[in-house]
Amino acid sequence: MNNGERLILERSIRQVLVLQGGTMIVVLLLVAGFLFATSTGVDMAVKLTSSVYGSGLSIAGTILSARSVRRASTVAGDASQAAMVSIYSGLLNKLVIVGGGIAFGLVVLGLDPVLVVTGYIVVQLSTVWTMLSPANSRKI
Repeated sequence: MNNGERLILERSIRQVLVLQGGTMIVVLLLVAGFLFATSTGVDMAVKLTSSVYGSGLSIAGTILSARSVRRASTVAGDASQAAMVSIYSGLLNKLVIVGGGIAFGLVVLGLDPVLVVTGYIVVQLSTVWTMLSPANSRKI
């Protein structure tokens, strides 16, 4: 991978992480606004923590995926099989860490499952928005 391709990869990763961070803030504000109108103080704190936790797990998953893509891009010149091994091992790490993180949050911390999963899904969907933006679309 040459320097130009590496810069494009780093810019794309940064763009996704910035968008996910912004989406996390929007999710937090929406949940806070809804809970402010409908919940008590202690209940509101637990639910806000749940949505922030789910959103944070989504960003952690993106960082793990970016790390495996970086590793694969350095190995790709040598052999495509070795690049696939690093991508699959990165996806397995993501599955274990994010899945284990969700289980830890639900079982040990006692967070609200709906808000944890909703925070995760909404922030993860912002990645789709990044991929569909005109700057990143490719002509077939």
